[in-house]
Amino acid sequence: MDQKTNVISQAFGALQACRSLVLTYLGVTCGIDVLSERYESEWFWDIPSALVGAVFVYHLCINLLGLEPETGFFGKSQRQFVLRYILLLFLPSFLMGWGIVLSVEMFPEDFAYQSTLFVSVLTGLFVSFILPLFLFGSALPAQLLEIQPQIISSIHRAGRQAGYLLTRMLFLLVPAVLVSTAIFLVFEFTELEMMPINAAGEVNVVGGLLLLISNLIGALCDALLSVIICNAYIKDLREQGELPLAEAEVFA
Repeated sequence: MDQKTNVISQAFGALQACRSLVLTYLGVTCGIDVLSERYESEWFWDIPSALVGAVFVYHLCINLLGLEPETGFFGKSQRQFVLRYILLLFLPSFLMGWGIVLSVEMFPEDFAYQSTLFVSVLTGLFVSFILPLFLFGSALPAQLLEIQPQIISSIHRAGRQAGYLLTRMLFLLVPAVLVSTAIFLVFEFTELEMMPINAAGEVNVVGGLLLLISNLIGALCDALLSVIICNAYIKDLREQGELPLAEAEVFA
C-alpha cells in the first residue's frame, strides 16, 4: 500500500492486483442484477449484493494492508469482517434510506411541497449513505490488523481524520456512486432493459453493456472506499504513534 500515490491510483492498483476476484465480482453482481430485474422485489436482492460487496471489500483491504488472506472458504477473519460490514455500513444505510423513502408516502401530493420534499429526500439519502461510511468505515481495517478494533475507536478516529475522510468521500467516492446510480435511473424511467437478453428473447447489446459498465463502476466504488478507509486508519495510527514497527515499515 503506497500512500504516496493518490487514492485513484491506489484503487486501480488494488483492482489490478485482485483482477481474478474482480472478474468473479462482475459475474456475480451482473447475475444478481439480472435476477432482480426478472424477479422484482423491493429489498430482497439488496442482501446478496451487500454480501458480495462485503467479501469484495475484505479482499481489497487485505491486499491494501499487505496481509495474507485466510486459507479455506469463509474463515473466521472473513466472517467477522463481513459481519461488521453488514451491521455497521450496510444495515444503517439501508434502514435509514428505506425509512426516508417510505415516509414520502405520508405527505400530500402538492407539487410545490413535493419539490421541497424531493430535495429533502435526496439530502436524507445522501446522509444515510455517507454517515455510516464516515463513522464506522475504519473499523473494517482495524478488525484486520487488530489494533484499536473497537467501534467507539472508529468514531473517535472519524473525528480526528474528518478532513481526510470527508474530502475523499465527497469528491471521489460520491461522484462514482452517482454515475452508477444515473445508469440505473436511465433504465428505471425509460423502456430500456438492463439485461443482456430482453423479455422477447433478443440480444440486448446496449442493456448488457451498460449493465457491465455499471458494475465496473461499482467495483471501482468499493476499491475507492477500501483505499480511503485503509489510508485514514493507517494515517491515524501513525499520528497517534500506535503503528507497530513492522507495519510502519510496510506503510512507509
